[in-house]
Amino acid sequence: GITVFVVFTVLMAATPFVADNYIVRLCTFLCMYAALALSWNVIGGYAGYPSFSTAGFFGLGAYAGALLQNAGLPAGVSWLAATAIVAVFAASLGRAILRMKGHYFAIGSLAIVEVLRLVASSWASLTGGGDGLNVPILPGGPDYAGRIFLFSMMAMMIVSFVVTMLVDRTRLGFGLRCIRQNEDAADMVGIDVTSYKTAAFALSAMFCGTTGAIYASWVAYIDPSDAFSILLSAKVPVMTLLGGPG
Repeated sequence: GITVFVVFTVLMAATPFVADNYIVRLCTFLCMYAALALSWNVIGGYAGYPSFSTAGFFGLGAYAGALLQNAGLPAGVSWLAATAIVAVFAASLGRAILRMKGHYFAIGSLAIVEVLRLVASSWASLTGGGDGLNVPILPGGPDYAGRIFLFSMMAMMIVSFVVTMLVDRTRLGFGLRCIRQNEDAADMVGIDVTSYKTAAFALSAMFCGTTGAIYASWVAYIDPSDAFSILLSAKVPVMTLLGGPG
């Protein structure tokens, strides 16, 4: 699996030097969805919690990154700050929503997306409302920008992959697998299920937030329907299920 991933990454990295901008754009989307699927796998695959909040954290990261860039911060700093904002938000929310299980949790996680979308649509003075929000375009021309965003999404994919491997081989991954198999039994043998689930939820959300922030800079314009797309929350779990959850 590692060999396949390395070969795939090398092929993606070589794309800007052998293909046109259209192919580079497709490869950027490939890396973006790979990063999102890997991040969802932490909560959905290892813990077995069917989260549909991907679009919520993706959109929150997109808006946070866009607003910080519009405030004058460099793109890279804005992406890191958006990551921290989404991680704190998810950790705070996770303590409450992860008390639900099964389809109750699935519906609750889906509600997160809708609530954030409504906030972005209604808070026009900050987010631009339905008119959307413009994001500063990177200097250097389309070829340079295309490479920057491809390598940025590729970096997110690599980090998500490495973190997934670390989770798989550490106490966190063992605890999450126990929770997936039998949460009550895991609690009885001394696993702090609330902390483990919250950590997985925040870790998964964090990468979604970073990817959303990079996406906002890439397309240079976001609106609530695009940033908080319900379809995105359905696509990512399907990708993970096809690849093999956990």
